[in-house]
Amino acid sequence: MSLSFEESVRFIQGINALPAAGISADAATISGASDAAVAAGSSVAFVSDLDSQMKADVLNSTLLAQINSDFLHDRETDPRSWYNTYLQTLMVVGWEVKEFDFTLIRDTDNFLTGEELFLDYVSKYMPQREFDLFRKMMTALQQPQNSDASKLLDDQARNLKMSNWQAGVVSNQGGNPSFKINAFLCSASWTLEHAIFFKLRQGGGDIEISAEHQEMYLDLAKYSQYRALVLGQLGNNAQLLVRDIDI
Repeated sequence: MSLSFEESVRFIQGINALPAAGISADAATISGASDAAVAAGSSVAFVSDLDSQMKADVLNSTLLAQINSDFLHDRETDPRSWYNTYLQTLMVVGWEVKEFDFTLIRDTDNFLTGEELFLDYVSKYMPQREFDLFRKMMTALQQPQNSDASKLLDDQARNLKMSNWQAGVVSNQGGNPSFKINAFLCSASWTLEHAIFFKLRQGGGDIEISAEHQEMYLDLAKYSQYRALVLGQLGNNAQLLVRDIDI
């Protein structure tokens, strides 16, 4: 998607970023120095070579894309349209990203839990150092000190029997953030316990899980033109829908 600067500004200004309902601003825990964070229905771990501004740019830009998609489409029941808008919004603010092309995971019977399956999938696409950080983030999300972050992701990414969430690792590539993102769509015949952390075998019930992996890049020179506008559109959501993860 190629827009002029003026067209991009109008696109961002047209995003309806309504204040998140039912979330207390007092619960926000954003330091800018954390090694991982949840932004709405996405969990992100950061390699140590990113500064606080780069982390904030990744979280804010991807959060705006989620909010725009959430306003226009049902995240769980219409994921294809949701991801088309997510992709479009990311590209407008400066991300280099490809179309999301989900593949059905056919060996779900080989795993006892969603977490085991997700870790197996991600391990095929990440260098060991980054995968170790990803696994550490997943483990941390289940710890009591990160219950607010885990609940936020679950609230934003799950609707009873379905979930639609993203998780990945961001590193510094030549001064720009590189995000190895994994996206998962889950649809079960039973109510999932959590968007990520659930048992796969539920008395013969059926579940479908599709996944997509890609590496996308944020052009900071381009994004810097829209940074203030993105923050303005997000408003309090930049605090309400982000939680640090203590890893």
